[in-house]
Amino acid sequence: MKRLLQNIVLHHSACENTFESIRAGHLRRGWSDVFYHYVIDRNGRIHEGRNINRPAGRRANSIEIAIVGRLHKREIFPVQHEALLTLLGIIKRNLGVFPIFGHKDFDATICPGNLNVKLYHDFMQRKEEVMTIPKDYAQSWKDEIMGRAEEHRLIVKAGHEPDEVAQKWFVLAVANRIVERIINLERGK
Repeated sequence: MKRLLQNIVLHHSACENTFESIRAGHLRRGWSDVFYHYVIDRNGRIHEGRNINRPAGRRANSIEIAIVGRLHKREIFPVQHEALLTLLGIIKRNLGVFPIFGHKDFDATICPGNLNVKLYHDFMQRKEEVMTIPKDYAQSWKDEIMGRAEEHRLIVKAGHEPDEVAQKWFVLAVANRIVERIINLERGK
């Protein structure tokens, strides 16, 4: 039996767990499946959860989508953003256009954290389906990755630009550093 769908509710998982561990946690609570209809993991993969024709919780007419992550402490990753736009485009084409809300629009919660719900609501209402990540956001995300790689002494940031193409030898050199670290850890060094 099909449900009458009226809106989309966005969530964040408030943890960095995998889809499988989130589902397992929900099953341990005695639920019949993961609460959400769709879950977008840290790598931008879209996982189907609860059957779309089964309501999740009290919102009998909502499509529930969760982004994996502590979005109250960090921004959505660009790959998650792109995956969410893709999923919303699929929903728009196959099921129709719906208003989009955050979980906090219904309950006393911080969920979905820093997620810009209006951005996705506006996307759903638009005729065209192209939306890009704001340049300054994409740059800050790239800078964060470069900073972490430098912190872990995988690269020396000076001389490396986030958007330059890496030569195969450079990628292999970084991979070799990682492997050497793992071997040294295993040996107790």
